[in-house]
Amino acid sequence: MHKFVMLALGLGILLAGCKTLNVGTDSSPLRPPRILSVVFTPLHGLPFIYGGEEFSVTVTWDYGVAPYEITINMGAHAMPMTWSESGVVSPYSHTFTGVIPYTADRMWDTYALTVRDSIGNVGAQTGVYILTIGDHWSPPTITGTYDAATKTITAMVSDPDGDQVWVCSTASGTIAVSPAIIAAAPYVFSVTAVDIIAGGSGTVTLTADDGSGWNPLPSWTSATITIAAPVLAPDTIFAIPAEATAGADEEVTITIATGFPAHPFKYLNGVGVTFQGAVVKVAGVDRFDPTAGGYYMPNSLNVGAPGGSAWPGPPEAPDGIWADLGTTFIIPAPDDLVNRTTDIGGGRVRLDLNLSPLDGTESTTVSGVLCNFGLMFGAAGTYTLGFQEFSVVKRTYYSDSASTEYFWSHYQADETGALAPGETISNEITVS
Repeated sequence: MHKFVMLALGLGILLAGCKTLNVGTDSSPLRPPRILSVVFTPLHGLPFIYGGEEFSVTVTWDYGVAPYEITINMGAHAMPMTWSESGVVSPYSHTFTGVIPYTADRMWDTYALTVRDSIGNVGAQTGVYILTIGDHWSPPTITGTYDAATKTITAMVSDPDGDQVWVCSTASGTIAVSPAIIAAAPYVFSVTAVDIIAGGSGTVTLTADDGSGWNPLPSWTSATITIAAPVLAPDTIFAIPAEATAGADEEVTITIATGFPAHPFKYLNGVGVTFQGAVVKVAGVDRFDPTAGGYYMPNSLNVGAPGGSAWPGPPEAPDGIWADLGTTFIIPAPDDLVNRTTDIGGGRVRLDLNLSPLDGTESTTVSGVLCNFGLMFGAAGTYTLGFQEFSVVKRTYYSDSASTEYFWSHYQADETGALAPGETISNEITVS
């Protein structure tokens, strides 16, 4: 009897215990989702969220019946302000972009999130997060240097945020700069003189922008580089390339200019310009070999500054120093003669030209452009311009109104292309 009662009692307790466990296990999925944690992770790893930077929000929860729908409302200081997604499970992450606080260096905003399970139960939580301006919203810094020899500007850019930086270029004065924009380092811009001697000066403004200009703070900074016109040394003749670099078979304008002459100047009797090249016979006449180096661009000889009509184009009023001399008409060397060449040895050739004014006066106080012409290059390499002063006869010289002939006392470079000591105006062209 006692054994039976004790056995029944024990069985009742066991059944009662099993029933209690079953009820607890079956009812837990019916509880609404419970938010366990909301973690903000700034991608730079610092404790604050920087405006303009991405950050992730990770939500962890339990209970409820999967799958779930989550809605996160970040207030007015994140993009997007609200995000919803269905069919998610715990833990769940989404990436937002902070909006820069523009009323203070640091700002608090409130988030609100809900997790809804598949049978309509909802768990919710609200909280506060902090945004700051900080170093990660600093605009880039920029400086620039100009290299007169290569006619290039190099911009040095630094951005505290590590953002991608675009550098834009604009020019004023009588220079042009290219390209207009560079999207990544190295930031190297080419400068071309629109008018080398009459101008050839101006300013170049470089603007560095990290592309985050949608916020109220500036995303850019600028640097200005001033470029002075070349200074022509007295009684010196120059051959100045308009570009420091060129592609093969790309025409480069060469400007011939003079500083104040030591003797009265009226006639340009001869200019023997030398550069790397080769000679080839064409119908028994020595011509430039267009495949082996530099060669003259036919009909490109132009009196005075670049930009006017080339010979034998229509008559025009001479510019450059000829305008200062009162010259109204000039007979240039026939193009067929200019387009002939002479091998001077050492892998170099000479181009010969002259200009004969029919009127005007002589002067020792003129300085500037004499003429210009085009060279092209059929082979890659580094080319240097020079002058041959004398070879059998005078090659580079001038005369006064009485036809007294004079050499310049200085030449920018000799016939080998070597610059004169202390010369700063480049005679070099790099062809690729």
